[in-house]
Amino acid sequence: MMMAALRPYQAEAVERIRAALRRGRRRVLLTLPTGAGKTLTAASMIASALERGKRSLFVAHRKELIDQTVAAFARLGITSVGV
Repeated sequence: MMMAALRPYQAEAVERIRAALRRGRRRVLLTLPTGAGKTLTAASMIASALERGKRSLFVAHRKELIDQTVAAFARLGITSVGV
C-alpha cells in the first residue's frame, strides 16, 4: 500500500490509540479538527490492521462522507472495502 507519511500529531494520535487498546480499552474514539487528516490517520491504522490480517470498521454519519472516504482509501491502496 502506498501510504503517505503521517504528521507528528497524527502519529502521536495513533500511538495513543494503540496504547489505550493495549491497556484493554475497546471503545476508543479519535477526534481531530477539520483539515487535520482524520481520513489519512484512519487509513494508516486500517492499513496496519489489514497487514496483520485484522478487520476494521470506519463509521461516518453521512453517505457522502463514506463515499469520500472510500475514494481516499482507494487512492491510498486500501481497496478491500465494503459499504
